[in-house]
Amino acid sequence: MSRSGKSATAESALEQVLISRFGVLGKVSKPFLLRSDNGLVFCSRSYTALVRNYGLQQEFITPYSPEQNGIVERVIRTLKEQCVHRHRFETIQHASRVIADWIRFFITPKDPTRRWA
Repeated sequence: MSRSGKSATAESALEQVLISRFGVLGKVSKPFLLRSDNGLVFCSRSYTALVRNYGLQQEFITPYSPEQNGIVERVIRTLKEQCVHRHRFETIQHASRVIADWIRFFITPKDPTRRWA
């Protein structure tokens, strides 16, 4: 979550995800594909260089075709409708806490026998 659309914020978020997933920063042992829209942040030289440095691949959807990223677009829409638009956040920390709680609820399998990969 960010108040600005700066590539440094996206770079930091990517690194946090890599640490969370792999425990360390560095070239990933099992490369994966990052799919995004054509926003300036994801097309910036610094972000694309960081992606390459970690051994990841980038894929961009066709401009003006959000349906190509349908699952993510739907999750963001649901997040806004069910969480963001229903709160008046006092601070960025408050927003982060409420949104994180919603995400945890949203992604927790309702079937206790189901496991996420």
